[in-house]
Amino acid sequence: MVQRVIGLPGDTIELRNDQLVINGQPVDYSTLEPKVPERLSNSERAHSIFATEQLPTHSHAVMAINGIPAKRTFEPVLVSDGHYFMMGDNRDNSFDSRYFGAVDRGQIVGRAASVVLSLDKSNYWLPRWSRTCSSLDSNPK
Repeated sequence: MVQRVIGLPGDTIELRNDQLVINGQPVDYSTLEPKVPERLSNSERAHSIFATEQLPTHSHAVMAINGIPAKRTFEPVLVSDGHYFMMGDNRDNSFDSRYFGAVDRGQIVGRAASVVLSLDKSNYWLPRWSRTCSSLDSNPK
């Protein structure tokens, strides 16, 4: 499972109508450059909302999918010592800390740097060659 670290030990994390709040401070969102979603299928682009999310340490692309039931709001959660709050960048299609809680540091085994294989579930699970063997750039340009 690949997830982004959103909250560190001692942080308070909450989500208010898809607005991430870290330690009482709402996270800033801005428009995502159009070239980033071009790597996705037409159906994914047509039903999705894209943004650049500015975490305290870096910015990255996030995606929400209209019409999918998802946990878009949760009360503040204090991340305990030795744990990390994780969320997927494809927020509405991610089983993450919103559902199973913060992750123990011992369960985190590495850092993702590239996509080995990407499959398009809306196109018979065929490979998305434009994403396969591509770098995971944490700062969309």
